Amino acid sequence: MIVLLTGILCHSAPFSCGEAPDNLDESELKRYDIRQDAIRDLFDEYLQVKEKRQKAVDSKGQNDAFKARLAGIEGEIKSLYGRFDSLNVELSNVRPGDAIANNKIVAELNLVNSRMMKLNNEAKDIIKSNEGSERSYGAAMGDYETALFALAGKFGSFDTPENRARYNNDEEYVCRNISEGLSSMKNDFAAKDIETTTTERGIMVDAVINDDQRVRLLVDTGASVVLLRKGVADRLNIGLGKIESRMFCTLADGSQVEAVPVIFDSVDVNGFKVNKVYGAVFDGSVGADVDGLLGMSYLGNFIFRIDPKSNKIILEKFDPGMK
Repeated sequence: MIVLLTGILCHSAPFSCGEAPDNLDESELKRYDIRQDAIRDLFDEYLQVKEKRQKAVDSKGQNDAFKARLAGIEGEIKSLYGRFDSLNVELSNVRPGDAIANNKIVAELNLVNSRMMKLNNEAKDIIKSNEGSERSYGAAMGDYETALFALAGKFGSFDTPENRARYNNDEEYVCRNISEGLSSMKNDFAAKDIETTTTERGIMVDAVINDDQRVRLLVDTGASVVLLRKGVADRLNIGLGKIESRMFCTLADGSQVEAVPVIFDSVDVNGFKVNKVYGAVFDGSVGADVDGLLGMSYLGNFIFRIDPKSNKIILEKFDPGMK
C-alpha cells in the first residue's frame, strides 16, 4: 500500500491528523470544501492513475506467478535429468544375467522418463495459456507510467506558489495528498540508459546470459523470446540432446527457423537482470558477430524506448516495492 502522506497539520477537514490520507477517495472528497473545479479535475485524474497502477501491479503479479511456475517445473526437470543419467550409469554396471537388478533400474528409468514428459507437456500448456503475458504486462506498465508523468507535469504547472496562496485549508490538504501520492508513485520506476551499436541489421546490445556468458544480441521486438545460436548455447553448457520439444521462431529478416525451447537462468542487460527468461536455441546464424535476438520475453519486463539521437535504449523497470 502506498502511503501518500505521513503527516499533516490539523485543519477543518473531517479527517483527523493521524488518519491515512490514502483513504481519501472520490466519495470522501465530497466532504471537503473544494471550490476550485481544477482541483477536483486533478484529483479525478489522480484516482485514475491509481487505478492504472493497480492494473500494472496485478499484471506484474500474474507475470511473476507465471515465471515461478515455469521455474519450478524447470528445477524438477533438471533434477530428473540428473537422476536419469545416474540410472543409466547404474544400468551399465549391472552384472550380466542379473535380471532383477536390471528390471528394477529399467522400471525406475521409465518412471523418470514418464515424469519428464509430463512436466514438459505441463510447461508447454503453461506457456500457451500465458501467450502474450509479457506484452500485456508491458502495456499495463506503459499505460500507468504515461498517465503518471502526464499528471505530474499538469499538477506541477497548477500547484504554483501563486495558486497555493488561494487554497483554503481543505484544498491545501487535497493538493498535498496528490503531491505526496505522485512523488511516492514515481518511486515505482527506475530508468537506465543502455549503450547500443547500430548496424545494417538493426540495434545491437551487450548482454550476460546465466551470469557468466557475455553475448551480442540484436534487439527484435517482433521476437517473442530470447533466441540464441547453438554455438552460444554450447558455451553456456545448455544441454539440448534430451529435449525433444521443438518450436518455430521468426528471425529479424522474416525467415523461420526450428528451435529448441529453453529457460535461461537469467538475462542481464547493463544491470537490468531478469531471472527465468523463456528462450530458444537454434542451429543457424542471424548475421556476423550476432549471437542471437533479444526478444519480448526479456524486453516485456520493462518499459523501453529508443533514443535515436543518443543511440541508446532506455529501459524503465517497474517495481512497486521500491522506495
